[in-house]
Amino acid sequence: MNTISTQNFKHTLRDVHKNTESRKFCFVIGAGASRKSGIPTGGELAERWFDESRNRFDDGEFQQWRDEHNIDEKDLASSYGTIYRKRFEYDKTSGYEFLVQAMKNAKPSFGHIVLAQILSRTSRHCVLTTNFDSLVESSVYQFTNKTPLVCGHESLSGYARPSQTHPLIIKIHRDLLLAPQSDPDEINTLAPGWQEPLDHIFSTHIPIIIGYGGNDGSLMSYFESMKKPSNFFWCGLDENFISERVKQLVINTQGSFVKINGFDELMHELLWVFDEIKPIKEELNEITSERILIATKQLDEINNLLDIASILLNDTNEKKEISALEYINLTGKEPDLEKRKQMYLEALKKYPTTGWVWWHFTYFLHFIIKDYHNLDEYYLKALEFNKDISGVKENYAFFLNYIKKDYTKANEYYLKALAVEPEKANFNYNYALFLKEVKKTTPKQKSIF
Repeated sequence: MNTISTQNFKHTLRDVHKNTESRKFCFVIGAGASRKSGIPTGGELAERWFDESRNRFDDGEFQQWRDEHNIDEKDLASSYGTIYRKRFEYDKTSGYEFLVQAMKNAKPSFGHIVLAQILSRTSRHCVLTTNFDSLVESSVYQFTNKTPLVCGHESLSGYARPSQTHPLIIKIHRDLLLAPQSDPDEINTLAPGWQEPLDHIFSTHIPIIIGYGGNDGSLMSYFESMKKPSNFFWCGLDENFISERVKQLVINTQGSFVKINGFDELMHELLWVFDEIKPIKEELNEITSERILIATKQLDEINNLLDIASILLNDTNEKKEISALEYINLTGKEPDLEKRKQMYLEALKKYPTTGWVWWHFTYFLHFIIKDYHNLDEYYLKALEFNKDISGVKENYAFFLNYIKKDYTKANEYYLKALAVEPEKANFNYNYALFLKEVKKTTPKQKSIF
């Protein structure tokens, strides 16, 4: 089996990308690419379900099942589907619910963001994945100005064509919301409808496999029977830890095994290949600014048309229900700060449990007009309705420290803010400064920290 370095690999990709219009890339993404996003790999899930099954069944039944299915306890990932079926055989819905819980808090990693940029900034590259998660399409929606075409079910296979304008994402085992496939009867055979679209894609696209173990029968069987592509790259951490089946596939396709340090690390290397990609922060700022500008302009046009300001500020008999958003947008335009404060209070009468309005109000009182009367009470309201927002905790700690001089309570809320966002630079700086100043000015209270 031919093995190449990441350095050699990215130079090879750059040659294709810069010099050939007829050949594109299909990034084949497996569970390993989602691990840094907080989603367990198939192997990790198989190990967990195997242990849980051992505890659920008596020893005789468990050993009989293990032996009948030739489960290799040193390579449980290869029996993912079989183990899944055993673990959830008496309530299949629990299997689906388990996967939903495992993925609900996942966020795109750096690698997903770069991949989204590749799909957006360069045309007709695509993604094929065995994953159920929405990390790739979420990255396209959030970090680019493109709308992806997501084929998350075999019934959509007829639409699976690479596009100039809509990045194509194929979910070979379905989307999480469309009855995802984990049972061996489902994942061992390619669903009807996928053969022709995949043949079309791989007639022009070079497969780049990342984070995929090759343990399902469907996609691996397709690769083994497909017409040999112009090139084939299987990326992994170590060639000694891939199966003989994968090694034979790489040999038969006359492809290469690419030694990488991980999905995110590889996508970082590919920034050199795809120099069309702008700095992520710059790209996101442009997209976000444009979206905010459009939304704000349209809201202003509606507000002007309805003359909400006159309804709010004048004592009229005309009844008009004003949203919290409209209240706050109007307060921001009011130059008289005392009137602005009264508008905030009026908004809070209408929306007393709307957390972000309390947050805006306390910030306005604390940092804009420095009105500390009743501010402690208002901060407690803001905290009540913004329990998971670190910024409110940080602002309250700042107030307790510099205005109320309640160092014990300030210390408590600095730590609460850091517990939510421990890596936030300004939180750490403010807390370090607090500790330094308080220890210097109030040595008797040093023990409370």
